[in-house]
Order: sequence, then structure tokens, then C-alpha cells
Amino acid sequence: MHLLQPKIGKGSIPLKLFFVTFLSLWAISPMKRPHSDALIYWDMATNMALHGTVSLGYNARGYVVRNRDGVYYAKYGLGWPAVLVPAAALYRIVDTQELDMGVKEAYERLIFTLTPALAGAGTVVLLFLVLVMLGMGRKTAVFFALSGIFATPLLVYGRDLYRESFQAFLFTLFLWSCVSMEQKHRLYYAAIMGLTIGLAMLTKMTNGALLIAGLAWIYVVYRGRARRPALIMLLSVVPFVTVLLWYNILRFGSILPDSYGFYVVPQGFFTPWYYGIFGDLLSPGRGLLWYMPMVALLPLGLDVLRKKAGIRYAVLIGGTFLFYLFLYASWSPWHGAEQWGPRFMAPLMGMLMVPIAFSVYSIRHKKLILGALGLLGLMVNIPGVVIHYYDYYAQVPYTPYNSVPIGLDGKPTRQMPMDNLYMTAFVPSFSPILGHLWLLKHAITRDPDLSRDPPWKWMRYKPFNRRIKNGLVQPNLWFCIHRTRFGHLLSLVMTVFFLFLATLSLWEIKKDLA
Repeated sequence: MHLLQPKIGKGSIPLKLFFVTFLSLWAISPMKRPHSDALIYWDMATNMALHGTVSLGYNARGYVVRNRDGVYYAKYGLGWPAVLVPAAALYRIVDTQELDMGVKEAYERLIFTLTPALAGAGTVVLLFLVLVMLGMGRKTAVFFALSGIFATPLLVYGRDLYRESFQAFLFTLFLWSCVSMEQKHRLYYAAIMGLTIGLAMLTKMTNGALLIAGLAWIYVVYRGRARRPALIMLLSVVPFVTVLLWYNILRFGSILPDSYGFYVVPQGFFTPWYYGIFGDLLSPGRGLLWYMPMVALLPLGLDVLRKKAGIRYAVLIGGTFLFYLFLYASWSPWHGAEQWGPRFMAPLMGMLMVPIAFSVYSIRHKKLILGALGLLGLMVNIPGVVIHYYDYYAQVPYTPYNSVPIGLDGKPTRQMPMDNLYMTAFVPSFSPILGHLWLLKHAITRDPDLSRDPPWKWMRYKPFNRRIKNGLVQPNLWFCIHRTRFGHLLSLVMTVFFLFLATLSLWEIKKDLA
């Protein structure tokens, strides 16, 4: 189907939404090699593609587990690296060492961000389809589908090799299979649901909660005829669970992991739940309300969804949200809490946009309120794109590995230390939003002295002061493209071109919806 065709049927809107999201996420992606967690995912995918092994072959302290035979494996699931395998294989086809620096970086950026951008674009399309299937107008569905990425932290995670964007796609695909199953009563939707749940579990074990939700949904939809679709769904899950159990045996010697693999700090569910819930919802460092302002409409939206589509949808989405909120609220305040906003809640954001969208039926001045909240969410998350969150935490005056509550005996304790994780979660001056704006100002003005005006200056803390002029903290002014001596012009040209295509797709959508 030609993008420039003057008269395209209404069915092409999802295709144009895919173009808009994919090209935009690609355009704002960083021109950097993977690092930290993303590097582990990429190395796992490379080993799977080239060597047919799931082991790593090296010790990246804090990111691996070592089995009884001395072999190193990643602490993460296999789902996301398996999806990255085609991109890893494609990357190895070309000998990048023979390429010009600018071409090499452009090629790496294309490959490293191809799959995350696809996941983000797929989430938008699925969200649009779910909203239309539930009876929402196409114009409103387009707005909320795009807001599901660009007005939430998925804008940040959907452009890197982290697994959050992929999980958001799977959660939204799960919801789409639920809606399709109810409306069309086809057994193959039970198979799709099972495949989705299995891949989600292979990506992260806690996603097994979707299995219970899926079985409950099949029972509600099919009533006394639920045995066959439930069996189909379970059989679709079995291959993934088998691989997951085999992977755990390789790593830990048992089907259940007995460690998350951190040699530096202990990890576990020992944080008081009320402490974590406040952090995940309201804290200035990682509160969902700050990084996704539209979530303020969630309670109202769930009530409207109950009235418009049925209480089963409100229970499915609201129950899933509450389960993961309470689950991750009790997780140890590990160094990943340094990330941008509510990282553990990011996979739910596509699903949460459904009840948020339904709030449109029950609020006055909807265009003003929804537009303002969507724009605010976009503005909040742009600093997370322009300045990488690692660059900000390089300035925070405490190291993350001192931030987990550890007693004198070396075991976890419930005593809460006042260090960087807790300050960034609960002290407004340490919010990454303020910190990124602070670094952006210094980077634009090329002022290397960070000690003069850190946001937490009133607390008499000084930053580590990694100097901007040495390139360690640098704004990606061309939509998060890392500028180099050779690749700057080529990167700019590529960005303008892809942004032009995304704008053209938006223009075509507007014509169809007029």
C-alpha cells in the first residue's frame, strides 16, 4: 500500500500509525553502542545468533550468574534477547571495522534501535485497534494510541535495547487477544494469548501473572465451554515454560532461581509495601504521576470503562495494575531505580491508556485537559531522551551500590539509609527531571563547572563533576544523536529525512480522519 496514495481506505490508519511511531522513535534513538543491561541483552542475542549458546563467556560483575560448572549466564530472561537475534545476525553480516566512522555509527544506530522501535510502533497500533474495537472513535483512538508512547516513559525506553518497550508490546498484545476473543469467539485467539503469555514469561518470570489473568478471562468469556480454549492456551504456553525451566537449571541447578545474580548487593522483596507504593506513584524521582501525568485520569477512566465496556475490562486492567504495583513496591531499592521514572511499571503503560482514554466520555473541557496532560507528559519525558539518565546519576554524590539497606552482618535490613536512591525517589531536588534539565543547560552553554548550581545545592552536596567538555555528559541536540567528528552531518541528514516521513504519515492520518 503506497504511503502517498491520495485516497486510502480507513484500514490503512494503523499502518500510518506504525510509520509515525517507528520512524520517530528511530529518529530520537541514541547513536551509542549498548551499555549496562542493554549490552548484556545484545551480547546474549549475538551469542545465540552466531554461536548457538545462551552463555555469556565472561563475568560482567553484577549482571551475570555463575553456575556450578563455572559458566556465566545473564541474570535476565531469554525472551528479549531471542527477539533481538535477527538484528544481531544482521549486524554481524557487515564488517563494521571497514566502514567510514560516520557510516559505521549510522549503521550501528539503525541496527541497535531497530527492534525497540518496532516494539514501540507495534504497541501504538495494537492500542489503536483495542480502542476502536471497544467502540471509541477513530480520531480519539489515534490521539491516545500516540500518547501511549510519546506522553509516557515509553518514549525513553522505546528507543533503547532495554526490555521495557518489548514487555509493553506483549502486555498490549495480551489485552488485544482478550478483546478479540470476546468479540469474535475464535479459538486461535486463545493460541495467540498463550504465545504472548509464554514469551512474556520467558522475558520476565513475574509476567506469569498474565497466565492467571488469561485463564480467568477465558472462563468469563466462554463460561461452560471454557475447557477447550483454556487447553489451547495452556498448550501454547508450554514450550516457553519448558525453555524457561531449562534455562533456570542451566544457571542455578534448579527450576526456580535462588538468586538474581548480584554479587555486589542483595536483592529481594523486603521493602515495606507502603513505602514502595508511594515511590512508584507519587515520588518526584520515580512516581508514575510525574512521568505520566495522564495517569491522573485512571480512576475516572476505570469507572467509565466499567460502564461502557463492562466491569470485566475494569477488573482485568485495574487488577493487573494493582498486582504489579504491590509486587514491585516491595522490591529492594536496587540501582535500577536510578532509571527514568517508574521503570518496572513501564510495561503496563500501553494497557493503562485504555481506561485513561475512556475518561474522555466523562470530563468537561476534554480537549483542553487531555491536550494539556498529553503535552505535559511529552515535555516531562523529553529530558529523558536528550540527556541519558546514566549521565545524571554520574553526578549524584553517592554510589548506587551503597544504597541498598544492608546491616552490619551483611544481610538486608529494613532500616532506610538516606543516600542517593532514597533522595532521588523522595527529595524533589534530586528528581531526575530537574537533574536532566540542569545538565542540559550546562551542556548547551558548554559550562563544565557543575559545582555552582546543582539542584540539590541547598543540601550542601557537590556533584562528582564529570566534565561536559570531555564529552562524558553531552546533549544529543539532534534528537538524541551522539555527535562525532565524522558522523554529525550524516546523522543530521538521516534524522531530518525520517522525521519528514513521520510528519508525512501524520498528515495522511489527518486527511483520513477529516
